Amino acid sequence: MGSTISRFIIVIASLFFCSLFLDWLLGIFGYRHHLSISHPINTSENRTHVEYQYSFHSNSQGLRSREIPLQKPAGETRIFIAGDGFVEGVGVEQKETFPAVLNAQYSRENRNIKFINGGLAEKNLLDATRLFDHVGQKYNLDGLLICISGDNLSRMPVPMSWKDFLLPLPTQNRQQLLSHWLYPQSTVLWLEYQEDVARRGMRDFIGLVTNHARQEGLSETDIMRWRQQLPDTLVRAINQHRLNGAILSRSLLKPHYWQEALEIHTQQAANKWMSLSFTMKKMVWLARKKEMQVAVVFIPGIFQYNPETHSAAYPPMSAGLAIKPAWLTESSELQKRIARWCRNKQVPFLDLTDACRNAYSAKGNFNYLLEGYWRPEGHHIAATAIKQWLEREKVFNFPEKQ
Repeated sequence: MGSTISRFIIVIASLFFCSLFLDWLLGIFGYRHHLSISHPINTSENRTHVEYQYSFHSNSQGLRSREIPLQKPAGETRIFIAGDGFVEGVGVEQKETFPAVLNAQYSRENRNIKFINGGLAEKNLLDATRLFDHVGQKYNLDGLLICISGDNLSRMPVPMSWKDFLLPLPTQNRQQLLSHWLYPQSTVLWLEYQEDVARRGMRDFIGLVTNHARQEGLSETDIMRWRQQLPDTLVRAINQHRLNGAILSRSLLKPHYWQEALEIHTQQAANKWMSLSFTMKKMVWLARKKEMQVAVVFIPGIFQYNPETHSAAYPPMSAGLAIKPAWLTESSELQKRIARWCRNKQVPFLDLTDACRNAYSAKGNFNYLLEGYWRPEGHHIAATAIKQWLEREKVFNFPEKQ
């Protein structure tokens, strides 16, 4: 009996140490022990959406940018642009993104200035900070341009501490944290596989949102009213992964999403502002520690300059999303707080809201109405406004025109 138990223990121990060795080998062959903080490296794919189609390419560092040598040539100035999908350029080709347009504008003036695209769609400023710290700084940068979009605050986690800026662990679940401690590479691979299966497996958008709404305690009347307002074409597009389901699910599950983002009208929103300002402080500190110049740009949401999104015929609004007419003409509480924060920290600040409002008045819509991202002309508007500001205020120490 004793020898049988001993053999059993030896077998179990052998399997355990073999599994640890195999996980270690995954690390040797380059598999990550943390969740990705960038796009997948060296990726090329065509992305089809109900509103647009474009090609996406990432470089060897997982940035939506051409391949850039990490060693900076003499005389070159490098600025890292951190932000979300507006910086990444969702819906447009890489050469049409505003970082690329800025590169082209300065290139035509024979000025050796390079803007590096650090955009991550659907992510928040914490994700942008990790990307800047762990990837962007490899490029021997001279400056950092922090782009904060209108709904970034709503995506911030609460509460936050300095530990959040470390490379992200896959979960806060104790069981999975133990698994990650023992098998870091294998755990990350498994969780990312599960996430991919869940994302690709969604075929019943209405059913999933309805179940979630019931779990949240929403009334059947509210759920039915929301379902009746959903256009069939958009529901099909979501089920076919050609439209972000959050555009319509927020109208039921988070109808005050944009109010939280822009007006900071609840305690939860105030807590998220603390997370956002804490993250801004961390980014500025990281940049200045490396003697980089740093500046902030606010990118307004489409509801702040496009009256078409305030129409009762606009799908998110008709389905229940709370939108205020005052957003079209006034500055939001978020804008005021960011501007005041930048003044106090002596950080140059540009608010693109007026540029967007003036452009809409002159030329009409330049956004994808559902997603809210800029079309190519929107990126050109942003690049032109940013360049004028950089030159007028001498935000960065750029070489003079030749």
